[in-house]
Amino acid sequence: MAEAFEPIPIFVSGDSAFAKQLRAGARSNPRFELVGLESVGAVRPQAGGDRKPRIALIEFDIANDAAMGELPRDFPEAGLILFGSLRDPVQISRALAWGGTHALEYMPIPPAMETTLEVDDYINGYMLPRARRLARALPERPPKLPVKAPGASDPEWPRAANRDRSQLSGRFDLCAIGVSAGGPRALERLLGSLPPRLNGAIVIAQHMPEGFTAQLAQSLNLHSPLKVVEAQDGLNVERGAVYLAPGGYHTTVRRRGDRMYLNVAAGPAHNHCQPSIDLLFESLAEVIPTRTLAILMTGMGSDGCEGLRKLKAARAYGLAQNEASCTIFGIPARAIEAGLVDEVLAIEGLAERIASCLGLYNPRDPAAAPGDAPS
Repeated sequence: MAEAFEPIPIFVSGDSAFAKQLRAGARSNPRFELVGLESVGAVRPQAGGDRKPRIALIEFDIANDAAMGELPRDFPEAGLILFGSLRDPVQISRALAWGGTHALEYMPIPPAMETTLEVDDYINGYMLPRARRLARALPERPPKLPVKAPGASDPEWPRAANRDRSQLSGRFDLCAIGVSAGGPRALERLLGSLPPRLNGAIVIAQHMPEGFTAQLAQSLNLHSPLKVVEAQDGLNVERGAVYLAPGGYHTTVRRRGDRMYLNVAAGPAHNHCQPSIDLLFESLAEVIPTRTLAILMTGMGSDGCEGLRKLKAARAYGLAQNEASCTIFGIPARAIEAGLVDEVLAIEGLAERIASCLGLYNPRDPAAAPGDAPS
């Protein structure tokens, strides 16, 4: 029996050949209902229309600042997916900033596509299925920020543990973060709020296709006082550094003697994800569980929940981003519901907890200088 579904109202904007083909793909896909203006280059939805878009794919125009800045107001209940030919991480960051808390992600158009068939495959094989999954995972109303004072715990969820947090200060060597939809903006805020002398390392698994995480790492590096790089196989884990798992591969942490290093390897998707948060967390449960701070942030699905379960069984400490600051409250919610989370915090609160749990190194103490491997 065929799956019953209601077509998702979608709006597509842009005047390039790619945007026209994307609009045609959405129109011919029975899982979507194309809504809004049909005119080429339209940015705004049709006024007074019966159907409001649940998801809006917007071709980003770096030269049209005014129209881009109006996006959150024009699409008050829609998630925004921005797409285009931008490659510069600064411009991509600006694009996501214009979308505000409604911006789910930026989808660069691969430059190597030369034929209509290649474009068709990318649109129907990746963009539209991704848009559908994001649309189905969206909350009924987008989050409004700010909602709590920095560092405030979310009272909606009970803490899974009541460990004395005074004993947490400086006792962790590594922070592992799992994040999906809405991650680039959330990570920019989080890493930008951290102090420069962090006495530990951060490893991030951000769900993202192959080829785009290097640009994201460059963008995050511009907004953080810490060194942010894309993870590479065999790279030693060093204090004061942030490692972003490359898209399309799985990143895990392993130990060689008294040093930890990154293992980046191809492999089948785990829970439909590459990189997998679960696999990253599970590797840390074997290597350095009691000195790992694990965090689950905005995104759909449940990747990371089982990995956190194994870390918690080995006495790691678990945090989750609160619902109000999440673009999609899926991944954190699954872990909270499973009783695996010690604290639920807004983004600024997560940054404060990372700083206190990893501690700060003394620049006058060569034994604690950045570049040393966490023990």
